[in-house]
Amino acid sequence: SYFLSPLCKSVVAVDPGALAEPIPENVKHLSKRVEECDFTGLAFDILVCDMNVPVQALLVLTIRKLDPQIPLPKLLILTAKRFGGKKTQETQGKSYEEMVNDIVDELRKSYGFVETIQLMSNKSTERTIVARKSG
Repeated sequence: SYFLSPLCKSVVAVDPGALAEPIPENVKHLSKRVEECDFTGLAFDILVCDMNVPVQALLVLTIRKLDPQIPLPKLLILTAKRFGGKKTQETQGKSYEEMVNDIVDELRKSYGFVETIQLMSNKSTERTIVARKSG
C-alpha cells in the first residue's frame, strides 16, 4: 500500500491489523476483515487485500462487493490463500489452483492485465493476484 501510494490518488488497504506509522495521506485503511467492509460510495485507484480469506471466498468478498456505481479500481492486489489443507479447499470439487484460475478468469472480464505470481513473501499455499485496468 505504502509503496504504491505515490503512484495514484487513493489506495484502500484492507487489513484488520494496525498499519505502520506514518500512514500516507492517500492510503485509507479499512481496519476490519474484508467480510465486514462496505465499499459503497468509496472510489479509489488501488485495492490491496492481504487477508486470511479462503480462496473460494476471495472474489465474493472483494470484487463483487465493490459499488457498481463507481468505476472499478485501476489496480487490484489480492492474496489468495489455501486454508485447512487440501481436503478443506476441495469441498467445491476444485483444487486450489482451479479456484485461483476461476478468480483470474472473472477478473479478466474487467481488467486488461491479470497475473498470478508467487512472491518471495508468499507461503507455498498463497498466490498474489495482480489485476490492472487497461489505459
